[in-house]
Amino acid sequence: MDTISYSISHNMKYYMRNAYRGNAKMVNTDYRSAQDKGVIVSADAKAVGRMTSKLQNLEYDTDHGVEVLQNTKAFVETYNNLIDSSGESKDSHLYSLTKKMKKLIKSKKDDLESIGIELKSNGKLKLDEDTFSESRPEKIKRILNGDDSVSVSLRSIVNKIYRASSKMTVYSASGEKTAQDVSDSGNSVDLSL
Repeated sequence: MDTISYSISHNMKYYMRNAYRGNAKMVNTDYRSAQDKGVIVSADAKAVGRMTSKLQNLEYDTDHGVEVLQNTKAFVETYNNLIDSSGESKDSHLYSLTKKMKKLIKSKKDDLESIGIELKSNGKLKLDEDTFSESRPEKIKRILNGDDSVSVSLRSIVNKIYRASSKMTVYSASGEKTAQDVSDSGNSVDLSL
């Protein structure tokens, strides 16, 4: 691995750990697979909430381009994690909120694509770094940080997903309905918003 790739990869790990601070192990696939769905959804919703907040507080100018790019990459990753974890739930309230979140992103599709964030058919996002880097900082700021931006609109929904996930209904592997309360799961997770 060359020095530049290592630096970018290392930086991305930093941004992802920051998104999942309080439970940074959630960036590890093996750790995630051993957790209850409610814990995963809560952590993912919390991470997306942190990233939307971060996107609202960034300096959008050419001097901060790398920071904006890395935080946007972390936002895309946490959003995709939330799509995966909440999409696996059979809880009707959580399903409804996830559908609302996807609808919101779909309504912002043209703006997002204009700065290199593609909405894929499965509801996930994909960042084209070249298009993003070539976009004007003012345009990125308007789309990610403006009054009617993705960050502002999405934050409200992910907060609701976060709250719903702590009380979601979970189904066992055999299809049996079990109560899920994240606070009683025995896992220490920073769930404060």
